[in-house]
Amino acid sequence: MIDESKIVFVTTTLYSKWLDYQKKIISDLFPKSYHLIVDGRADWPYAWFYWIDKIKEIDCKWYVHIDEDCFIENREEIIKLIQKIEDEDFSLSAVSDAYHHYRGANRVAINSFFMVGRKDKLMEIDFKLDKIKFNLTNDGWRNNLDISLIHKKTSMISQITMKFLAIAIINHMRWSRITLCYG
Repeated sequence: MIDESKIVFVTTTLYSKWLDYQKKIISDLFPKSYHLIVDGRADWPYAWFYWIDKIKEIDCKWYVHIDEDCFIENREEIIKLIQKIEDEDFSLSAVSDAYHHYRGANRVAINSFFMVGRKDKLMEIDFKLDKIKFNLTNDGWRNNLDISLIHKKTSMISQITMKFLAIAIINHMRWSRITLCYG
């Protein structure tokens, strides 16, 4: 049984008009869960990573990273997904940044608009944001760790999540991929 009070929802936000809608939906469907709001308006792309340090202080077992314009419609499906993560000992379930008609990015990188994971596995990653330096080039975002994507049309968030994925692979995390269908 999944204890709803041990789920933290995380939104790295630009404070668009959608944030209030999303906050209301999450509070209605998960009234016992905490919703962490992280200001993503400045210091990009570093701001995307701030939530990782912030959840260290939160008493939770699972996190749901969700963009402010992504809306949960079914509480039970989230609970089932978390239960599957637990039952099959996954570290993270996320959506590929490719396979969508409007995103032809790297199929290995995740798009963090919706991802669910186990906090304990995330905390095992030896991740130090101050050791990473990003710079925007004509070929996209680059970093001092030489982790990049082959596909030149890859979005900025794909490159950031590719870094997250590379760290996870190095640290032997177990991944599950869920493919969403748009109809």
